[in-house]
Amino acid sequence: MVTANNHSCDRAKQGIIRTIQTLDALQMMHTGTFFSVVHRQKSNLLILEKNNIKVGLLNYTYGTNGLPIPSEGMVNLIDRKQILDLLRKYIRFLLVAKST
Repeated sequence: MVTANNHSCDRAKQGIIRTIQTLDALQMMHTGTFFSVVHRQKSNLLILEKNNIKVGLLNYTYGTNGLPIPSEGMVNLIDRKQILDLLRKYIRFLLVAKST
């Protein structure tokens, strides 16, 4: 599941934390919002694997409708350098889907 979107901060810090805790309790893999910068560094690239095929998933948003991000690293805002650094480090093949 991807959780970084323009509504990520609608319920402030507690909403982000509650979402992460709920998904964790349900054992649902997710990326896009995090408890902290350290949590993001460990969990940003979500790797899904089945039948020895691995797919990496990253999730970013353009903004949060003007609402402040409660703490640094809690919501992935689009950061080209960060994305390119991760791609260079981990990617063999790249598939991009863009919504307009």
